Amino acid sequence: MHSIFPIVCLVLIALPGSQRAYGQSDTTDVDFELESLLAMPVSSAAKYDQKVLDAPASVTIITAKDIEEYGYQTLAEILASQRGFYVSYDRNYDYAGVRGFGRPTDFNNRLLVLIDGTAMNESTYTAVGIGSDLGIPLAAIDRIEIVRGPGSALYGTSAMFAVINIFQKRQTEGVDVRLRAGSQNNKEAQAVVSNRFSNGLDVLVAGGWASARGGSLYFPEYDSPETNNGIARNLDWDRRHEVLDSLGFRGATLQVRSNDRTKGVPTGAWGALFNDKESATRDGMTSAMMSYGRDLKRGQHVFARAYASSYVYDGTIPYEFEGVRYEAGDEARSRWVGGEVQFRWDPNAALRMIVGLDAQRHMRASYLYKDEDELLASFDAPYSFWGAFAQAEYEIVHDLVLTASARRDQNSFVGGAFSPRAALLYKLSERGAIKALYGEAFRAPSPNELYYEDPIADFKRSVNLRPERIRTTELVWEQQVSRALSGSVALFNYGMRDLIDTINDPVDSLNAFVNAFRVRANGVEAELNIRMPAGMRGFASYTLQDAREKESGRTLSNSPRHLLKSGIVIPLAPRITSSIIVRRESARRTVYDTQTSPFLLADAKVSLHEKSNRLAIEFRVRNIFNASYAYPGGFEHVQDRIVQDGRAFHVGLSLSL
Repeated sequence: MHSIFPIVCLVLIALPGSQRAYGQSDTTDVDFELESLLAMPVSSAAKYDQKVLDAPASVTIITAKDIEEYGYQTLAEILASQRGFYVSYDRNYDYAGVRGFGRPTDFNNRLLVLIDGTAMNESTYTAVGIGSDLGIPLAAIDRIEIVRGPGSALYGTSAMFAVINIFQKRQTEGVDVRLRAGSQNNKEAQAVVSNRFSNGLDVLVAGGWASARGGSLYFPEYDSPETNNGIARNLDWDRRHEVLDSLGFRGATLQVRSNDRTKGVPTGAWGALFNDKESATRDGMTSAMMSYGRDLKRGQHVFARAYASSYVYDGTIPYEFEGVRYEAGDEARSRWVGGEVQFRWDPNAALRMIVGLDAQRHMRASYLYKDEDELLASFDAPYSFWGAFAQAEYEIVHDLVLTASARRDQNSFVGGAFSPRAALLYKLSERGAIKALYGEAFRAPSPNELYYEDPIADFKRSVNLRPERIRTTELVWEQQVSRALSGSVALFNYGMRDLIDTINDPVDSLNAFVNAFRVRANGVEAELNIRMPAGMRGFASYTLQDAREKESGRTLSNSPRHLLKSGIVIPLAPRITSSIIVRRESARRTVYDTQTSPFLLADAKVSLHEKSNRLAIEFRVRNIFNASYAYPGGFEHVQDRIVQDGRAFHVGLSLSL
């Protein structure tokens, strides 16, 4: 606990400045942010706008102001500060765990990530990026809605633990430019240009570019003269760019997005030659989406969406055989189209109904692995699926609302799946609600899990692979305690069956994807949020979670039992703002049955604004106390744990016109 003392000192030093700023403000004219936030419409929980208290789920909203003031740089950093979430980073990709479940190297395929309602999970692995491979400049984000729990009743496959919907900025005018530089030659630039014309046309163009050299890393597992004494020298580099264009006009939207990211891999993963500068991966995605919605007569509304996307992955894996260096490579290609239609009807004041149909056609979902000129593994598995859903929200009596929804999915690989969801919500007052939630969700096996086989790597094709299923119950109490303070408490329990994992078959000693085991988990989440006049705000949350293999009773790998998080934004002076985020996490079991160490991380940021608030300079320090910590690796690593970065510095410049 002694490591918390410097943080307490920092907060105490900052508080006098915040008190002076608070005392100078006119509180009678203050727009309390908390009330504005609780009144902000959230649409991802029910596919139409609701207040947070009215949503049939446990929902968190992260605003553009949150992203700016806390200094978040990736979606992974945002999720790491949210209750019930935790992250891992294997020096190539970022992964998110939720409520004790975060399988190593699952490529986030049990989360559904949307951009303006359109799913971003690709075809071959059903993967989605949350780190530098996300592909949307954070400066272009208006808000992020996190809906916890099963979402398949509305969204279909992969929405097992959460639906994360990222909304771009709309109806804005101006130019926003952000430049950042920092440790390890880290450079980044983002720009957003937007305008709203008098005829109602909204235009937004956003772009981002980033490059990081990366430092040298030491891995004791490779500590020998033949492997550079365990030092991967300057191989942790990262280069990316992304573009987002959007047009909006009278209910219609056209959005085009493209991103490309190349990352050096310093860990020697997948048997790569350690400390080889050619070891790298590349991920890129291009997508286009059109949508249209309009109100009809007598409480009716229609909405339609169509989209097309493509994804490309390339990996270079250098290796050595009998003293000779070779290069193997793998690649994945995905291409798909989809569409959705919805109809909403409010026949009376107590009832709202919505029905919808969506479908996807994956024309290409391919993978190949080659060694020099020899093809070792390949498949191309086009597939399609469709889903029909219905939901009704009915006010049984005053302040008691039942929301029930169900969806039927049909997948060309594995057949049908039925996903129900129900929520009973009791409004204690306009400021509080109790929610009893039940939901089921599924994840269809990916083409990679169904068709991958490689005799050289002792991996055989799966047989009779079934979808994963999850059943969750949850009790949530959400309360606005005062105009400045709100909180929530959630008790959750879930069971999974047919979890897909890699198992070694003792009959032939070959590995394969199989429906390995079941999972049982329960836990509690508690959170407080404070938003004061004059810009002071903060949050604190604690999660106790216990996720285990049902058959063996063992704690899941990569599953910390305790998560403690807090953050605060404090105005130090009229034009100076500081923020700090602290995370405390307990140990995690690795795939090699060892344990990582508990850790405490603290990140801080100070922003200086000029008088017109158009120009700002920021200073950010990550891992203030230079804590030594690691996340569990996967079976593709020799290391049981992957060391993370120490203290790092960034300076940034923001210009708004």
